[in-house]
Amino acid sequence: MGSLTVAGDLGFAQLVGAVSYYERTTEYLTDITTYAHYWSAQYCHDTSYTAADLPYYWTNPDTGYVVWWPVYCHGPQVDSDFYNSYRGSSKDDKLTAEIRLTSQGETLDWILGLYHEESTDSWISPFGTPTLGGDASTLTYQDSISLNYWEWYWSNYSGAPDATAGDREYRLANAGRPPGRTGSEDQFVPKVSLSYNLDDSKMVYALYARGARQGSVNRSRGEPFFPNAYDSDIMDNFEVGFKSTFGEGRGRFNVIGYRMDRSDYQLQLVDPTDPPCPDENGNPLLPETEFNIPGVCGQPWQVLIANAGDAHIIGANFELDYAFGDNWLLGLNYERMEAETDTEADLNGDGVNDLVKGLRLPLVPQSKGSAWLEYRRPTELFGRNEFFVRTQWSYTGDNLNILEPRGLTEPNPQFRSEGYTIGDLRAGIVGDDWQVDVFINNLADERANYTVQADLFEWAAAQTAEGRAHHQTLFVNRPREFGIRYMKRWGD
Repeated sequence: MGSLTVAGDLGFAQLVGAVSYYERTTEYLTDITTYAHYWSAQYCHDTSYTAADLPYYWTNPDTGYVVWWPVYCHGPQVDSDFYNSYRGSSKDDKLTAEIRLTSQGETLDWILGLYHEESTDSWISPFGTPTLGGDASTLTYQDSISLNYWEWYWSNYSGAPDATAGDREYRLANAGRPPGRTGSEDQFVPKVSLSYNLDDSKMVYALYARGARQGSVNRSRGEPFFPNAYDSDIMDNFEVGFKSTFGEGRGRFNVIGYRMDRSDYQLQLVDPTDPPCPDENGNPLLPETEFNIPGVCGQPWQVLIANAGDAHIIGANFELDYAFGDNWLLGLNYERMEAETDTEADLNGDGVNDLVKGLRLPLVPQSKGSAWLEYRRPTELFGRNEFFVRTQWSYTGDNLNILEPRGLTEPNPQFRSEGYTIGDLRAGIVGDDWQVDVFINNLADERANYTVQADLFEWAAAQTAEGRAHHQTLFVNRPREFGIRYMKRWGD
């Protein structure tokens, strides 16, 4: 890891240039025994069919019965116990460069900046390599049903989804590692800011800035509908504002308006190519036939990230502070937002747009606001300097947990979290270099629900012990808290 910064005065502006680079290599061992045993218990068992019934399916040599999903049998027999872990590694390197020009005048301030980044991320995650022994030193995969099945399959068929003959040769030549996935992109990320002082107590400004959430590569298998790599999603922010003080400095009033345009936003999706391909009569074939059409059907089940479309956020914010009298301070702020999709997108290739224009973006409330009142006065209590009491209250509007308006019968339904108001109260005394506070957080003991997680894994899981058909995780605030806080300061 290293960095270099250069700063200088160009006369008309101040120049700052910076470049940094880091490289990191990580190796790890992950124990997934419980996870692997779950899948083994679900799918690793004999059926009632024999080789005579289904001659094209893999048959358990110990019993003569067909096993539907032998790839999940990580032990020598269908009922074997096994320890499952895998060793993984990753390597990351990143080069960043930034240059800024800034100028401050009597009435006009401006800033111009450029940012460049190059990064490479790679990882190896050899999932499903059963071992025996806590130190993961003795491999048993060579004796497993899973390997037995793949050997049988490769010897009988020219290829399999994500496991073609050429893929097998590659793996044998590269310590079992599959071919890598690559992705690259170029982004221009500018920032321009201007401000103008109307007088000693008022100013206006305008700002344009672009932000990018970095793209990456999916850990995809087979030939899915969505691309193996996804690009950065881009946020262009346009902002104008007015800032002022009044009442001989006793008050402050600010107003800000903004629009953020989001392009190619990243969305996590289940790839739609998982269902089995239909036969000539339109009936779905069993996955065990391994019949597949790239990008259409018969591919492995997987969750991917894709660039889905465009969206916007339009909002306005105001702030007001005022000190009335020598001891009282009142403050207010409020923000109103519209956050919606702008484009339509087909997420499964069936010609129907799953995403439509005008959907609310998840986790974004339509309004937020807060208010506070503070009282301070000098005091000689215990020989101290100041006594204060402060209460503050904040309101946050409702929000949605996911983008798509799915119902409760779907595996990943949409939920709305109600708005909430939380208030705090604090009082204390301040000395020269210390402070003691008594506080009550969440004064009304509001039970706010920040958001809901009920994805396809959780929502589909029944809780028979409690008689519930579904699971969902609620992310909530802390309950009412009482406390005393002491702070001590040293130095300047």
